[in-house]
Amino acid sequence: MPSDGKKEQAKALFIQGVAIAEIERRGIASRRTIQRWMTADRQAGNDWEALLSSLPQPEPPQRPKVVSFDRPRGEAAPVRDRPSLSFTDCSTIEGTLVVIDEAIVQARVELMSPTIPQNFGAAITGLCKLIDQRQKLAPVEDTALIGLLLQRGVTPRELLAKLREAGWLNQA
Repeated sequence: MPSDGKKEQAKALFIQGVAIAEIERRGIASRRTIQRWMTADRQAGNDWEALLSSLPQPEPPQRPKVVSFDRPRGEAAPVRDRPSLSFTDCSTIEGTLVVIDEAIVQARVELMSPTIPQNFGAAITGLCKLIDQRQKLAPVEDTALIGLLLQRGVTPRELLAKLREAGWLNQA
């Protein structure tokens, strides 16, 4: 029969909130032996579980709070005036492209200063879907794409150098 020292050690660990399986894993005694000790002490008027529940329990660890951008906690998110999209224009491809372009502008505005963190992810997802839809409706031709690149402040010489560096053009 195990010594009273092991029984007291198991009892002390149990009262600290250590699970019976963990006490067994530490090699103090088997699960069945610990349960027998608990039953014997309960019958003797020394209930381990009652003792455990009568002691003050530590607070569970707090999860870190998600911090939203610059708004203090409890303050309502600002409501933006958003222009409504003109869905009546969707009868033609050109009208649909106008609506998609308006929605892309709104998504970009939300990306630049989101009112809540969830809006940032939604704006990214929406922007990607809108750009994909626009490309399906009106694919950008190579000359138009080069024109767009040149409008972004890149000279033709810089554009060619970047394309060569990326391996898109022959070095000749």
